[in-house]
Amino acid sequence: MDGKTPIALSGDEVRELLFGLLRSLYRFERREVEEFGLTYQQIFLLKVLARTSPLSVGTVAAALRLPMFGATRLVDQLQKMRLISRTSDKSDRRSRLVAITKNGTALVERIEEHALAIVRKNLDGFSAREIGAIIRVVRSLDAILGVEEEAGAV
Repeated sequence: MDGKTPIALSGDEVRELLFGLLRSLYRFERREVEEFGLTYQQIFLLKVLARTSPLSVGTVAAALRLPMFGATRLVDQLQKMRLISRTSDKSDRRSRLVAITKNGTALVERIEEHALAIVRKNLDGFSAREIGAIIRVVRSLDAILGVEEEAGAV
């Protein structure tokens, strides 16, 4: 054993915790959608591309768990807004690469600064120990939820 005391949670408690997490994230993301006038998928793709760019449209489809036509439509929308660009892949001319533009990068920075301001404001009053616990949980969410090894994950 690793010295940690296991905590027994009932199925109902786990369901309520997961629903509470989903509700909180949904409400938080809705604020971004309303504030910046983009869909959740558009914001998510921009954030992915800000961290890993360029990506093939096929990788975008896999990462967002969308059919190819859905990923293509999403890329088309963001390209029309000049937030991303699309080029041919030099190693495979059938493949198209998607990259974030300067406008897209600037928008992601605004979105993330907006989120950072909210989180900083709302963490005020938490102890360093509580903040440390929150950080540990958030960093462990993929493992807790069993989503860390999915194909196409970003």
